[in-house]
Parts: sequence; structure tokens; C-alpha cells
Amino acid sequence: MDVLAPRSLRSTLFVLHPLYQGKRPKAYLLWGLGTGSGAGLCEAGTLGLSSMGKKYPEILSHYFPDLKLKTIKY
Repeated sequence: MDVLAPRSLRSTLFVLHPLYQGKRPKAYLLWGLGTGSGAGLCEAGTLGLSSMGKKYPEILSHYFPDLKLKTIKY
């Protein structure tokens, strides 16, 4: 299992414990602690940016540089 492949981790909040056999790790235990959105947006980071006075277009472009915001008229 490739735990670092896209969409394989539900959150980057995890602990990695090596399981040793002698002096060398035989396996690793990955213990996840969060759920995450899977979209690549850090909710804590957005809170920090907004507390620094950044507005939503700048915050979104920080995480998604190719994003194009448009007004929907209906």
C-alpha cells in the first residue's frame, strides 16, 4: 500500500511508529489522527491566513494557484 499516493491519506495528521526486529525496522505502524478534506486545503492554515487579514480569493489562490474565480449570474 502506497500511503503517500494521492487520496490515500485522509489527513496529514498521523504518527508513524517503526516496529523493530533487532536494530532494523521490520514494519511501520501508521496511526491516523484526523479525517481531512482530501482537497489539499488546510483548515488551520486558512484560519491563520484570514486572521492575518487575507481575503478568500487570496487564501484560495494560496492553496490552488491555478484557480479561477468567477461570479455566477442567475
